[in-house]
Amino acid sequence: MADARLVFLDGCRGVAALIVVLLHASAPFWPKAMIFANLAVDFFFMLSAFVLMHAYADRIRAGLGLKRFLYIRWLRLFPLHATGLLLGLLLFAGRYGFTPEAVFSFVLNLVFLPSPHVLAEGWPSAFGLNIPAWSLAFEWLANLLLILVFVRLSPRTMRYVTAVVGVLYAAQLLGLQQLWAGGSFDNLHLGVLRVLYPFSLGICLWHAWKAGPVTTEPPHRAGMLVALLIAVLLAPSGSSTWNATFMFCAISLAFPLIIRIGANVATRGHAASIMLFLGHISYGLYVTHAAVLRVFTTIWRTIQPDPALLPLLMLIETALTVLLAWLLTRWFDAPARAGLKRWKPA
Repeated sequence: MADARLVFLDGCRGVAALIVVLLHASAPFWPKAMIFANLAVDFFFMLSAFVLMHAYADRIRAGLGLKRFLYIRWLRLFPLHATGLLLGLLLFAGRYGFTPEAVFSFVLNLVFLPSPHVLAEGWPSAFGLNIPAWSLAFEWLANLLLILVFVRLSPRTMRYVTAVVGVLYAAQLLGLQQLWAGGSFDNLHLGVLRVLYPFSLGICLWHAWKAGPVTTEPPHRAGMLVALLIAVLLAPSGSSTWNATFMFCAISLAFPLIIRIGANVATRGHAASIMLFLGHISYGLYVTHAAVLRVFTTIWRTIQPDPALLPLLMLIETALTVLLAWLLTRWFDAPARAGLKRWKPA
């Protein structure tokens, strides 16, 4: 594909990020709704592997070193990651003060390390100041494995590794019923398989895509794939066994289908503009929305709005969250990364 940014898939990341925002916006009022929206994170891991292999596999094989690669990834992740954490710390301090545990957690989280402290009710352990940051810590683990191990494996060996990891992850899902592992300190160890399975699948998808014929999917496939992604993330829940089975099938079947076909989807006109915008704000939306939603949740619980107005209020706070993500991405993240680029490790 000529466009290295993979416009359609980049936009799908934005769609998934929007659904995460809706999940967290609805949680205080409908805590059992949209539970599969959490699968957006697993989609992020798979898509990240695909895009990273597309962007860096040949460069790594040509001599791109570990330090340089990690610097590139740090430059991409750090400014908005730090912003989300700082917003969380300020909100926490506004209610509880700058406690030693909060400052300690901030320092650990800033370098993508989990904190053992439960700061207060609603501020859990691991990454309580900015809960979405837990996935960034695992993203670092996956990135290390990519450059040190995965990029050096043959496609066949990578498929074997993925199969083994998939069996282990299925056993974890169905045996322990730990659907959303990795988000708190007591289940961090279970998050390893949660990231490795979709991430290794993403690498296998890239190998298959690169080896396959060059094709262009018709534009109407874009709508079908977006509809499938939304249907998976908004699917109704059931029993624990059903939820675990659905989650594994979504990661093993639906997400690979979206990425494999979506990599060849040609987006044009207004559709391309929308997907470009969604892709542009997706990371900022994901890593900063928690602080904004905390503010709105406090407001709604204080004023106790008419329940009939809640959907409208959720749309308003989602729109404001998108606006903040765009402002931060456009006016902070881009200049911050440009400034940090002046220091380039060898």
